Amino acid sequence: MKTFLSVAFFILLCGIMNGQTSNPPIVSKDYKSWTSNSELTKWLLHLSEIYPVQMRLYRGNREVDMPVVVIPSVQTDALKVMVIAEQYGDEPSGMEACNLLISDLLTGELATWTDSVEWIIVPMVNAEGHENKTRKKKNGADLNRDHLILSQPETQYLHYIYNRYMPDVFVDMHEYAFVKAENENVLEKRIQQQVGCVTNLNLIDVELDRMSHEFILPHIDNMMVKSKISFSEYFIGDAHLNKPIRKCTVDIDDARHGLGAMGRSLSFVVEGLKGQSRNDSIYYRTQAQYRCVLALVEACQMKGLEIKKRVSQNRDNVEVSVMKNVSIQMDHFLPGNEVGMARNLPYWNVKSAKDSLVNVNTLFHSDIRAIQSIEPPVGYWISKKDKKIVDWIQTQESGLFPFSVRQGKVDVKENEELVFQCILATPEWNTKSLEGMNVPAWKPEWIEIKNPSTKDYVFVSTNTLNGFRWIMAFEPESMFALVRYPEFEHLRYQYPILRVISR
Repeated sequence: MKTFLSVAFFILLCGIMNGQTSNPPIVSKDYKSWTSNSELTKWLLHLSEIYPVQMRLYRGNREVDMPVVVIPSVQTDALKVMVIAEQYGDEPSGMEACNLLISDLLTGELATWTDSVEWIIVPMVNAEGHENKTRKKKNGADLNRDHLILSQPETQYLHYIYNRYMPDVFVDMHEYAFVKAENENVLEKRIQQQVGCVTNLNLIDVELDRMSHEFILPHIDNMMVKSKISFSEYFIGDAHLNKPIRKCTVDIDDARHGLGAMGRSLSFVVEGLKGQSRNDSIYYRTQAQYRCVLALVEACQMKGLEIKKRVSQNRDNVEVSVMKNVSIQMDHFLPGNEVGMARNLPYWNVKSAKDSLVNVNTLFHSDIRAIQSIEPPVGYWISKKDKKIVDWIQTQESGLFPFSVRQGKVDVKENEELVFQCILATPEWNTKSLEGMNVPAWKPEWIEIKNPSTKDYVFVSTNTLNGFRWIMAFEPESMFALVRYPEFEHLRYQYPILRVISR
């Protein structure tokens, strides 16, 4: 009996000790300062020793030390959820929310969530920026605008992890800047949490978008009300200054689009409110982010079977050729019919110290429309002489999605006539602004060529999961054409790409 009590006491003591040491570093520090990269790594290594069955820890590759935590489910058909945070090093609350999530999934009330959800969590993407307290890396790279080019080892590794697990739901956590009221203005945008859905017209799935707006966002709103956290769908702009606002970007360079939605996941961006300084309101910022991502995933869990089925269908049916048009330039507009568009957003009134509701129905450019579209080509031939593009293609192949790379051959369907086009003379390079980005405004003309010799070309097909990526990259007038990036500036003078279309 005495021996049994001793063993029982030892097990209890180990459990208490593990519970204490399993606390995230920020909890151990009583939310006095953010978790450092070394503290995060040490803590995650400790967890992997305590919970060798419940979690797997990956440390990255030779080029990047990026901890990835995988918490598998007991069910083989579980909903796969991938959460990433701190692509920007000056947005640490998402990282801390991920750490709370990891801790509670292993030790707390959320442990039962692993019955039906498999988690892939990347708490700190930009360790370099975090340690330097900067948005970007030391070399100036913006990781959340690198998901097309994949020039950085961090984004390449993220895409590798995504491709390995192919999550059903993808969540990218951020913070948006606090803007203080000045002069005559007495209102401040203090919406604590915002969630943005997919906005790029080529990547919106009607069923998943309807589910997001009719069930998931309302569920988050209800849970935030219970927690006394203000919430809205993510928008950009200053409605409190009577200026136009719009939904978040259509940019496929960001992770929500270029990683999650491109892979056909149900994809979101979560934006929490920053403090007035880096260390302002650490506890409240972290808790708001944590509760928001919990509410989001809880809603997805409730619709888990529907989400998995739809995501699987979209991945099985990847042929963009079934679409009549692909939008290569998009912009935000006021809706033609404003009936039902009236909505109020909460702003903090500095004088009254209360929320003031601002009606934005005449300011909200909620319609996203194509301002230029094309019929989707069958694919593109890329000259092997352009090593920069060929190397970029190979980066994509080893990074995000498997796709078809063939030399000198195009699969021809029955009764299909293929036409080959090239740009003989590139016009003068010119740009315009869309969403604050410099995008192509030049007008190259494609001309037909007969029986091209393709032995010196590599073919990429658009009828793959990566199909939209090729169209966006290789169409010279696309918002996201390779030609607009400094790495591919040479394309402004000679365009060694052949387009293959079906007539």
